[in-house]
Amino acid sequence: MIKVNLLPERKKIPKPNRGRGQVKKSLLWIIRVVFVIAAFYLTYKLGKEGTVEATIKSTSNYVWNGFIVLLKIVPAIFILAIVLALTCYELAKWNLVFTFVAEGRAKMVVRGDGKYVRTLVAKKGFTALEMESTRGKMGEVVLLLPGEKEMGGWPAKKLGMYYVGIPPYNKIFDYVLKWTTWKIKEGAAADDYSPINEKEKLDSILLAQYAYYVSANGAECIGNMPIDVKLVMTLACINPYLAFIATKDWIRQMNAMVEAAIRAFIGTKTFDEINSGKDAAKDECANFIRDKVETDLKNLYGIVTFGIRIIDFIPPSEYSKIATKAESDVREAEGQGAAQLTKATKDAESAGQEELALAARGRGKAAAMAAEAAVLTANPALTAIEIARALGDKTVIALGQGADIPSVITAKFIAERKGGVTQ
Repeated sequence: MIKVNLLPERKKIPKPNRGRGQVKKSLLWIIRVVFVIAAFYLTYKLGKEGTVEATIKSTSNYVWNGFIVLLKIVPAIFILAIVLALTCYELAKWNLVFTFVAEGRAKMVVRGDGKYVRTLVAKKGFTALEMESTRGKMGEVVLLLPGEKEMGGWPAKKLGMYYVGIPPYNKIFDYVLKWTTWKIKEGAAADDYSPINEKEKLDSILLAQYAYYVSANGAECIGNMPIDVKLVMTLACINPYLAFIATKDWIRQMNAMVEAAIRAFIGTKTFDEINSGKDAAKDECANFIRDKVETDLKNLYGIVTFGIRIIDFIPPSEYSKIATKAESDVREAEGQGAAQLTKATKDAESAGQEELALAARGRGKAAAMAAEAAVLTANPALTAIEIARALGDKTVIALGQGADIPSVITAKFIAERKGGVTQ
């Protein structure tokens, strides 16, 4: 697992904490101002009315009339506030003026024909940079500094709504995403994973880790044997601006980079090196791909690599068929030859052929080989398999491809089994 350091290189001086203490101070100042205004008003009324009784009566009438007016206005203000909140909610569903951003995702605000404005991030403890700095590139999602507030202000914190701007000048960026993931098909077994092609129109960007399926078909190893390579990459987007606006279709670009790295790795290996130690070859291939693409993916597309897993190295289907058929033919011929050799020995014993029986039981290996040679002479297929064993695996593969063994080699082989010499 790769550790991604999103912390800044230098710390920013935290802003003063404007918490409950500041609210209390503000309320006290408001109360003081109200008392001062009330004192001036009472002094004015006392001078105008001339007596305290008249001043109190006049003030009480004024306060009562104001209270009646307030009772009429407050319900209207309350109803207006509810209508305004519902209107903003409906507009946010259509990404007009406001928008909703799901946790762990981001949305981008664009202007006019797609000019980038800002990124709206809904991820606890993270924000998006409005310009390039020591903390990262423009639009990059980074950790909040101590004292730094999350994006969106109180509408985002209390209502979950983020301000977009006045339409049609400001709008939310949307796009069509095509990708392939590695998951279980609907209705399949619990461990039956397979590549699934996906296509969806979206207006938000996933910031969490996600598994993407990548393949390179026909990558040629040393000897020009083509091999299909299947793998899964766990990636996460940390800069939506680079991935979707500065670059068109980052997934296709990523596939091209990974496929080129796979072909470069396979081109340095023989098929035996890959096939004989698959687990070690998988780890080596994954590390090779990581070294080739990790830095470019982050710097060019804002994509962080968290893991690479090679699923399998798959040889051509023709090679698999030949190898399987050759193995099947060898096993079948071995079974037939053993059965015929046993039957020949028993028949010789029952017919009273003491010489062959003695050879099979008492004269040891030389007589047994002579009896076996008799069976091999009567069974050309078995003879071919035994010769293939003696000559090596390449002959088995040749037999599987339908090749013939020269008669001279066959005669010499049977003669050696009999213990004689071919002229």
